[in-house]
Amino acid sequence: MSSKTNEIILEMFEQRGYNDIEEDPDMNTLTAMLGDEKICAFCNPIEKLNSNSLHTHIKLLIDMKINHGILIYVTIPTSIVNTIVSKISDLNIYIELFDVN
Repeated sequence: MSSKTNEIILEMFEQRGYNDIEEDPDMNTLTAMLGDEKICAFCNPIEKLNSNSLHTHIKLLIDMKINHGILIYVTIPTSIVNTIVSKISDLNIYIELFDVN
């Protein structure tokens, strides 16, 4: 995990009031709690964020029983990704997208 990426995510979690921050080096994730809400940041920047990579990360969130995820992308996500991200909240899953830069 990039130490810069890690630092930025940790700072964001702290600014948002999250606590119980845990790092999973095997999955390269950071998770944190805010009340009973758990969030997971996937720290490896995704080179091409398309519907397949998005679905993979959504499945990981569901398997971890987490409904709020942060994905970091390198190239601009496809339009279908933006559509899925905006509509998936109807299923009580929230995805935030951040440019690696």
